[in-house]
Amino acid sequence: MNAREKQVLISEIKKWRQNKLIPTAYCDFLLNLYSAGESESSENNSESKKSKTGIFKKIMIAIFVTVLIALVTFIFINFNEINAFTQISLLLLAPVFLYLATIIYKKKEANPIILLLLHSFASTSLAIVAALGIMFLELQANAVIMFAMFIFVFLIWLIMSVWLQHVMVFIASLAGISVIINQISMTIIGVQSYINAQLFWIPLSLIILWIAYATNQSMKYYKKSLILLVLSYIYFWIPEISLIFYDYALNGLPYTLALKGTIMLLLVWFSLKQFIRSNSNKVTEA
Repeated sequence: MNAREKQVLISEIKKWRQNKLIPTAYCDFLLNLYSAGESESSENNSESKKSKTGIFKKIMIAIFVTVLIALVTFIFINFNEINAFTQISLLLLAPVFLYLATIIYKKKEANPIILLLLHSFASTSLAIVAALGIMFLELQANAVIMFAMFIFVFLIWLIMSVWLQHVMVFIASLAGISVIINQISMTIIGVQSYINAQLFWIPLSLIILWIAYATNQSMKYYKKSLILLVLSYIYFWIPEISLIFYDYALNGLPYTLALKGTIMLLLVWFSLKQFIRSNSNKVTEA
């Protein structure tokens, strides 16, 4: 029997042992017989290489962690001596590192609780860095930059929460975006401009309602579509909520409330009907 035939036979015997087609003892006997102990020695060498690789990785990780701790300690001690822009740049490394860790951990299909904690820490640290950046750079008086920074933060929250399927972070991102949009609307159209507020919030409510219906077509985004549906209802009533919050009286408000209440009932009836029909179709297809 030449070397090629012997190698083919050895690979077949390994398949028999792996699939338990014949007893393991017989497979080991045949492997020793045809490989003259070479199979065991090669497996031992492979295990030895894996062990050495594992030790090397552990040593490299230990060195990296040690250097990282030393670097963080040095930056913390000398932090006040650095200019504000560099301070923000260094602080930004924390959420970047946490988001990278979250992405890597997600790709390994790891523990969902740890993944949620990593994502929560990353999101919180990003918001803190944005707030510190506004404070250190003294941007409190610049509303445009403030709104832009926090919109960016909440959009990152939104994108990551959709990808990771974390509903609580998704709700928090929508709440943050809603607050910023409300602040922008009050800055642009004013608190007492009731008609302009209606023209701003009602179309936005209908857009969110359409997005809710579109996302409801997939079972993967079912929970998020329901959250968006509720959000569209809230947006519909933001002008009236603002009137109550700022204690502003308006002539003819009861008639407006009656009209909007009627429209709201029609929207609820239509949207729930479409959601129920969509869900029943998905169940039938499944």
